[in-house]
Amino acid sequence: MNVNHIIAEKIMKWETDEESGRWKVKHMLLGKSYWNPTHTISDAWEVLETFEEGLVRKRMNGLNYRAWVIHENKECSAFGNTPSEAIVNVALKAHNIEIK
Repeated sequence: MNVNHIIAEKIMKWETDEESGRWKVKHMLLGKSYWNPTHTISDAWEVLETFEEGLVRKRMNGLNYRAWVIHENKECSAFGNTPSEAIVNVALKAHNIEIK
């Protein structure tokens, strides 16, 4: 387990579904659970990465990423073609900044 996994455990709680063998991650700040179409924590980590007080998740269709963050006690999310783009987009959205 690397440093990123240790940091992530403070934000995310990993669980497994014994029937399907899939991993579920619960985001402790958002209080929501997300199922991953994966069978190991390592695979799950590839679809989820943490940033500050949020998370990025690859969409099930595999086409893009969605980032969640809590800002001023409200949940905000945005999409991007890469994890970094999703993080930038959610930061802009959380601060009501529009790019024209």
